[in-house]
Amino acid sequence: MVLGAIAHAQTRTATVSEVRFHGLPEDIAPQVTAVLTNRPGVPYSTDALDQDRVRVAEFLRDEGFFRASVETVVVLFQEKDSSIVLDFQLRTGRPSVIRGIEFIGVTGEEAERERATFQSRVGSRFRSPILESDLQVMLRRLDREGFPLAKVRIQEIRQEHSRDADSVTVVLAVEKGNPVRLQQLRVEGNKTTSTATILREARFREGDYFHGDYAQAIKRRLERSQLFFSVSEPELFLLGDGTGGLSVQVRETAYNSFDGIAGYVPAARTGGSGYLTGLLAVQFRNLLGTGRKFSARWAREDRWTQDVQLRYREPWLASLPVHLEGEFGQRKQDTIFVRTSYSLGAELPLSDALSIGAMVGYVSVIPFESAALRFVDESRSTTFGLSLLLDSRDHPVAPTSGARYRTEIHRGSKRTVGNLREDKITSFVKWSVDLEYFVPLFSRHLLAGVLSVREVRTGELELSDLFRMGGTTTVRGYREGQFLGSRVAWSNFEYRVHFSQRAFVAAFVDGAYIALPDRPSAGIVKSEQLKIGYGIGVRIDAPLGLLGVYLALGEGDTFSTAKFHIRLINEF
Repeated sequence: MVLGAIAHAQTRTATVSEVRFHGLPEDIAPQVTAVLTNRPGVPYSTDALDQDRVRVAEFLRDEGFFRASVETVVVLFQEKDSSIVLDFQLRTGRPSVIRGIEFIGVTGEEAERERATFQSRVGSRFRSPILESDLQVMLRRLDREGFPLAKVRIQEIRQEHSRDADSVTVVLAVEKGNPVRLQQLRVEGNKTTSTATILREARFREGDYFHGDYAQAIKRRLERSQLFFSVSEPELFLLGDGTGGLSVQVRETAYNSFDGIAGYVPAARTGGSGYLTGLLAVQFRNLLGTGRKFSARWAREDRWTQDVQLRYREPWLASLPVHLEGEFGQRKQDTIFVRTSYSLGAELPLSDALSIGAMVGYVSVIPFESAALRFVDESRSTTFGLSLLLDSRDHPVAPTSGARYRTEIHRGSKRTVGNLREDKITSFVKWSVDLEYFVPLFSRHLLAGVLSVREVRTGELELSDLFRMGGTTTVRGYREGQFLGSRVAWSNFEYRVHFSQRAFVAAFVDGAYIALPDRPSAGIVKSEQLKIGYGIGVRIDAPLGLLGVYLALGEGDTFSTAKFHIRLINEF
């Protein structure tokens, strides 16, 4: 029954200002209001009032009030503001509590396990939405356990009414179905990357049993391969013989990239002249569609120092999950020495996130004959190292959550070539730790951080053994490779506000610790330094590629002596 206190013509333009419920527990009144068409702030509709009566009754039954009914709805017109107040007169009765949950089609042990995970517990008020959520969770768990065809339905809800309470017993019928053995993985969307490479990266094996985590693992592996811009959730399809397969859609990315950085370092003193620094890097990440990688890098840190690096990666050596990588590097340091290095390493993935590696290396250092003072002797070094990598980032190129941890330790021997004396052999140890982490704060806001530590230990330390830091990739606000240390550490903290997954503005603070021992014969003076840099930057997704512009200041800097960096990553 609906009782009206105003004429129909007045209700056409009136707005609902309040909805009241008599006979309803206060804790669920806001939830009931949310299901109404006539709710506060919207124009009143006479036609929708009967529908609202039905919605209220259905909501109450879903909340366990099985004997609830809407007796009347009083429509009150408020002359003061020409609004409508709706007053629902309800008879709810007692809420029904859950007396028991019974399962048909599973063992007693399985039934007990499911009851323990349900939010719908014996003794709690029956709520249909909570039970539906429990059934969805149960289906996902069965899917993970290898029963993708499982069905769970409510067979019966037995109501019992007594003098003390109203209760229900929920009877659930479970049909697990048969496990599905996978026979194929269908890939769509790949034009450059071969299907064999995709199957290899996905680690799909014919005959595996399907489960929900299996599909998720394939998606993560393909994303981590960095061969695709996006990867769909693999979907299960069934074949006529009861077996099945997975279908996945991939969208290929640009596999090659050009990375350029240009920097201007102002004059250190009045009347002097500044100079340009820069980096050029070319990377091919999918040679011949096989996932093979090749990169070349050239960098100029100052007027007299430049660095060249070539790297090649052969994935899945002999179709085994072992990745082989070779590297060549040469560094011309001022007018002091030339350092040439060769390395060969192998990486073995133990899981999707964890891998270990081993590498061997050879380094030769040749001093310049024209150097006024020789602080570096000619030497030959051989090294053997081990590495550990743990990567839980959600995306390898543009992460928004997770962390990446890598540690390496190298042990080697160096033979110093003597001129007037015999050759000398010394041993050394180098180790490093790198941690990157990404913490989402709230929508589009992200905290990104880096913590890195390096140390070399040897009895015959030379300039060529030292770590160089300062500049774009370590502590910003200082010149590239400005600081030398046998023990260094730096941290980067960025507060980013994202426009998209790859574009953002950021404010950053970097800190560094640099330590040197005392070794005058090698031109090394004992020191310890703490440095800090800060600034702002922006990265945009421009037609030419990712364009980053950063302004950084170090200690004592003003805007006239700030370090200005422009970085362009062009993918083609």
